[in-house]
Amino acid sequence: MVQNTSTETGDLAFSVPVAVVIGFFIGLLIIMTVVGNLIVLFAFVYEKKLRNFSDYLILNLAVSDVIIGSVSIPFYAPQLLTGRWPFGHTFCLIWLVVDYLTPAASAINICVISLDRYIQVGHPLWSRNHHNRNLLIAFLAAPWLIPALYFIPAITLWEPTKGRVIPENQCFLPYNNNIPVLLIGAFIEFLVPFITVTTFNILVYMNIKRRSKRLEARANAARLAVAGEQVTLDGPSNTNETRNGRSDASHTSRSSFKKDRKAARSLFIFVIIFAVCWMPYEVLATVQTVCGGCVNKHLFEFVFWMLWLNSTVNPFLYPLLHTRYRKAFAKLLHLKSTSVTPAETHHSQGSGS
Repeated sequence: MVQNTSTETGDLAFSVPVAVVIGFFIGLLIIMTVVGNLIVLFAFVYEKKLRNFSDYLILNLAVSDVIIGSVSIPFYAPQLLTGRWPFGHTFCLIWLVVDYLTPAASAINICVISLDRYIQVGHPLWSRNHHNRNLLIAFLAAPWLIPALYFIPAITLWEPTKGRVIPENQCFLPYNNNIPVLLIGAFIEFLVPFITVTTFNILVYMNIKRRSKRLEARANAARLAVAGEQVTLDGPSNTNETRNGRSDASHTSRSSFKKDRKAARSLFIFVIIFAVCWMPYEVLATVQTVCGGCVNKHLFEFVFWMLWLNSTVNPFLYPLLHTRYRKAFAKLLHLKSTSVTPAETHHSQGSGS
């Protein structure tokens, strides 16, 4: 996600105190991103309850985020602090591919998770019949294949066809000043995923709203039916059996509805954070290219780091939004988990943000 905003300077691009502070926060961000997402991976390995269809999608998201924390951020830090790329031209191209592929995969993973949630809420029968290995492989592979088909050739073949663009001591996109190529990348890594997840969230919300109205209508009809039965000539045992049957069906329907509503709320929070972290960078990166460097350098650097911050925040949202992950993380870290009612555990099953 690097554009040509650096200038070749001396040993440090900042004063020593400022460089120390920036280095400290970069190190903290790396540790939080890597450790947080590794906990997700370890929880998946050691906790068998976290292995349903949706959990594999969250695992895929965590893999992309841990690569960002262990590769994208650490190798960018020297260029930020010194204004120079010390790892050579060949590794620059490799790093650029990883740096653009993994955030795009992370964004498309959120898109796939949104699609899966919509299918489970809007088409539960289809979901139960088609949640199989083939669909899972497709959902896991798509976030990596889609950006790979674009970014790998765009980055690695630009200089062989257009001539050397990146100086030896710098590392930035070779097509940094080509607006159409940059816009295609922005569509792949942000615009299409954002529109898609927003659409799926709206559809999930509309579905839950319709179900809420149906549940309310059924509850009112059940109350009227029970009131009517009290004045009939049926025996008390038949009346009780009818009430119990309707009560059980109503309870199952309400439990399913509450589970879907909770999962939809969790997914909505993921999407909002995704938009807050990604949109400022994508907007300013486009403006920066069109106007030829008119965006304030420090502002651009700030929104650039917000993009990576999304990978730091994601693993901390899992235990916050999902009871199963909270219990699994507490168990993995040997912490005393908070008590959870059976109803809460049931509602959390199958919800993968």
